[in-house]
Amino acid sequence: MYRSKLILSIPLFLLLSCGVSEKNVPEKSKNKNEGEIQKIQFDWVKCEECFIEIQKPHDWHFHKEIIPNGFEYYFTPYIYEDLGIFKRGLSLVVITNLKKSTNVSPMQQIEKFISNAKKLNPNLNVKRSDMQEMQGVSFLVKDPNATSESLISSVFLIGNDTTDTLYAFVFQYEKKSWEEMQPICKQMLKNLKVSKAF
Repeated sequence: MYRSKLILSIPLFLLLSCGVSEKNVPEKSKNKNEGEIQKIQFDWVKCEECFIEIQKPHDWHFHKEIIPNGFEYYFTPYIYEDLGIFKRGLSLVVITNLKKSTNVSPMQQIEKFISNAKKLNPNLNVKRSDMQEMQGVSFLVKDPNATSESLISSVFLIGNDTTDTLYAFVFQYEKKSWEEMQPICKQMLKNLKVSKAF
């Protein structure tokens, strides 16, 4: 079932985390990271089936899978096929005909994801945005008992109830590398292009 695939593709706390903001970057490292991001070459990648373009670091890999009622895309620093799972990098899961298949609309599903995340962090900071026919939410959740190897995920969800489509972007990395990877996360999510709705 595509529903279980969605959970597997957006692991860790059933859709954690959220958009990266300037306040998330420590002052001491902000300038350093901003300088380093200028040295990274990014390439545009087209997810043609869902009319989305995303930037990825030049040496990262791109993998696509077709699932029932949607698509999965992975942008990873490792070859996805070698592990067969999403561990670090950016994943995009696009689910079409969501309400038709589950009787739950995209925005209702997003609210369920937020509710699950708040079970881990009651003070979850959720940011919302309206984008014409679509609505977006983003949030960042960390395991309160995290070790340096624990994963932190940054999630950006877009729901379009008119076209019955859910877009789930998840940038995920180990805590020990999170500060270093935040600028890449921000670059990828800030510059993504949605050229056409389903």
